[in-house]
Amino acid sequence: MQGELAPGAVLPSERQLIAQYGTTKATAGKAIAFLVSEGLVTTEFGRGTFVRRRPPLRRVSAARRHAAHRDTGKPVFDVGAIEQGRVPSRRILFVGRAPLPANAAHWLRASPGDEAVVRRRLQFLDDEPVVVSASYYPLWLAADTRLESPDALPEGPDELIESLGHTFFRGVEVFSALMPTPEETELLNLHAGVPVMHMWDVDYDKDGRAAAGRSRRLRGRQARVHLRVERRRHSAMTSEWPANWAERISGEACEMCQSKRLDEDTYGIRIFETADVDAVLQRADIQRGYTLVIWRGRHVVEPFELSELEAQAYWKATLMVAKALATFYRLLKMNYETLGNTVPHLHTHLLPRFIEDPAPGRPFPLLPQSGNESQIDPAQLASDVAALRALLG
Repeated sequence: MQGELAPGAVLPSERQLIAQYGTTKATAGKAIAFLVSEGLVTTEFGRGTFVRRRPPLRRVSAARRHAAHRDTGKPVFDVGAIEQGRVPSRRILFVGRAPLPANAAHWLRASPGDEAVVRRRLQFLDDEPVVVSASYYPLWLAADTRLESPDALPEGPDELIESLGHTFFRGVEVFSALMPTPEETELLNLHAGVPVMHMWDVDYDKDGRAAAGRSRRLRGRQARVHLRVERRRHSAMTSEWPANWAERISGEACEMCQSKRLDEDTYGIRIFETADVDAVLQRADIQRGYTLVIWRGRHVVEPFELSELEAQAYWKATLMVAKALATFYRLLKMNYETLGNTVPHLHTHLLPRFIEDPAPGRPFPLLPQSGNESQIDPAQLASDVAALRALLG
């Protein structure tokens, strides 16, 4: 338990443990049984109990997966194994069309029972089984392609999908620890009490469609996951209101009143306009589809300062833009944040929420833009703008 015995080392026998620690046979037996149940040791009949030999499988997260297969032309599993000095191999268990189970349908944003192309395989490292993997591909992407071939794909399915003209835009990974099914226990050659790590990873294209969903069951004690997290830096938050707050409230120092109504500026590109409202899709890579709806009539701080006709115009435009964003990005939920704590002029932040989200189930962690945020790819932004403008007429 403390790392004093190297992998492959033999544990003291029950008799030796009793003599060394002055304990009973029952206690020594329970201690060894506990180590077996935790997957730390294995018992071989007639030989003794040994510390597990196998080094862990290190699973690289989605932050690097696609870069790895593009650079090497090999499946992601093989790339990671070779980097770690291991020898990868696989056995195909099933390839064909089959109904989606409920959990796969959830991640693929489909209905349980919808037909998909399924590839199921057992993956090995140094001839030891380590992963039971099942990949699910929607028919709009996989039908009549080599993804339906019963043979192994030397370049890997991700490389094949990109060669068909599809692009992985974003992904999500979800992990849980489970006890294995009887089939998984047999396939992975597991001992009693050894859990499996269950990992779902799903890739979405630029249109928000689920292009691939993968369920992997890894030996629980054999798996490590390396995550690379990129954190955005924001300007320092202040502990007091701006010194010219009165001028901002009055409109005398209002940035939005003073700014020109342009189709493009440093913050974003306008996707919709009326006589008194602009909607600007933001350039900052804070959340895909993040849009600012701005009141462009007279200076107004609070929505209740609008006349009835002005309120109808503002909220009608806001809801039209929100509906277009929801349609295009296929989001889970839209958030409407009418704040104005830095710029006290009526505007609403429309924030799409997705499965892969920085704060699922909680308010979006939106902070004032510093101007140093990473930017959405210009070509992608232009494509989104064109599509949203078409939806909004």
